Amino acid sequence: MAGKTGWLIWPFEALLQLRGMLFPWVPVFLGLGIGVWFALPTEPGRLAYSLAALGLCLGGCAARWGPELARPVAVVLAALSLGFLAFGARAHWVGAPMLERPYYGPVRGRIVQIDRSGSDALRITLDRVVMDLPPALTPARVRVSLMSGADPPDPGQVVQITARLAAPEGPTEPGGFDFRRMAFFDGLGAVGYSRTPLVLWQE
Repeated sequence: MAGKTGWLIWPFEALLQLRGMLFPWVPVFLGLGIGVWFALPTEPGRLAYSLAALGLCLGGCAARWGPELARPVAVVLAALSLGFLAFGARAHWVGAPMLERPYYGPVRGRIVQIDRSGSDALRITLDRVVMDLPPALTPARVRVSLMSGADPPDPGQVVQITARLAAPEGPTEPGGFDFRRMAFFDGLGAVGYSRTPLVLWQE
């Protein structure tokens, strides 16, 4: 009987012999847990986080009090679950409102970045944004391409402009670059352009 079941046990025994060498691999399994979060087609829901929390609890308990053979596997399970949960928590921490529908109107904010778009248009990123929207629906940051020939402003200036904005777009094809997800983690809730001059705001 032992011979028939030995093939089931030997992977655990091999891990047990390498137990002291598993610690350097913990960051790898944490990273894999983060990778699972990114691999999901949509943001994980309550069920996914509940399962990850259960995996962390079971893995942690088994690693501390479980059978010797199960402890290495328990450490792996706990690390994967922790990576998934930690990145989910970070996503909710840095998440900021995105526009629910296209917007046209006044936008006021402080310039935190100046660069150029792919079409070489001068572009500014604003924080401390004020729009004709309720505060709970106002993005934390917006990025606006300015009209051609506009004089470059200075970082730190508070400006007002009339802009046409929309939420960052997702990938245009399966597996393509997801600008919306990148913008989410940058706190960027709207992008667009303006055809009106920039006005310095006197506070």
